[in-house]
Amino acid sequence: MIRRSTKIALEIFAGLLTIFAVVVAVVVWRLSSGPVELNFLNPTLAAGINEMLEGNRIEIGRTTLIWRGETDSIALDASDLRLFNPSGEDVVDLPDLSMELSLRALLQGTAAPTYIRMTGAHIRLVRTRDGSFRLGSGSAQDQLGGDAEEHFTEELPALLDRIMATANPDNALSFLRAARLVDGKLTIEDERLGFQWEAPMPLVQLLRTQRGLSGEALLGIGPQSDLAQIRLNLDYQHASKKINLAGFFSDLRVIDLVPLIGDLGPVSGLAIPFRGSLSLTMGV
Repeated sequence: MIRRSTKIALEIFAGLLTIFAVVVAVVVWRLSSGPVELNFLNPTLAAGINEMLEGNRIEIGRTTLIWRGETDSIALDASDLRLFNPSGEDVVDLPDLSMELSLRALLQGTAAPTYIRMTGAHIRLVRTRDGSFRLGSGSAQDQLGGDAEEHFTEELPALLDRIMATANPDNALSFLRAARLVDGKLTIEDERLGFQWEAPMPLVQLLRTQRGLSGEALLGIGPQSDLAQIRLNLDYQHASKKINLAGFFSDLRVIDLVPLIGDLGPVSGLAIPFRGSLSLTMGV
């Protein structure tokens, strides 16, 4: 015979399960009828992200939640994002960010993206007189070199392990399958050479594979009317902890490189296009 207390507990559980099913049905119905505005959560979302940015700050213009019935996933779309460095300078503009979230992780209380797409990002970098890089034209503490570079090198193996781990709600990165940046632009201000140049980035992507990660980046260098094409490929093998990098370039002219790397002597005016490739393997 089932004790009365046990019977009551089962009835309460059944009631809560029914309420949960109703709530889920209402949420799915609401999402299926169109995007749900979440702008009231923008300050909370920004505050959570800012805690991880170590002095940098992000602002979010608009946020919506979308049900993608064809893929049985929920997407979080954000628009008009801006990243500010510690000096308060606008260093990254991101008109559109879309993330597809894992339903399994959501049901367990974790917002884990399975796919990230960034459209139209404009990134601003400064190359200082000592050769280091920083976001925008902030102070020396914003440099992407020295301690920051050493910190990234130390953290990279752990970051890769988190991405390649078996999907677990305690590790949001373990659900990520792909990340893409499309129609982006990179602006670099070179303080050493006194020159500013822009490089369109049609595509930057990172895909998870069975063996590790596969990446690709497409860049353009030179005059807008006659861009040289550069393609970078990345292959990370998780078992061997090896990263293979390969670069391919075509229609590249020496005369277009002079503003970027300085005078090259008698060959500085060479306008003949050439192509080639470079490769590199390193351990992490």
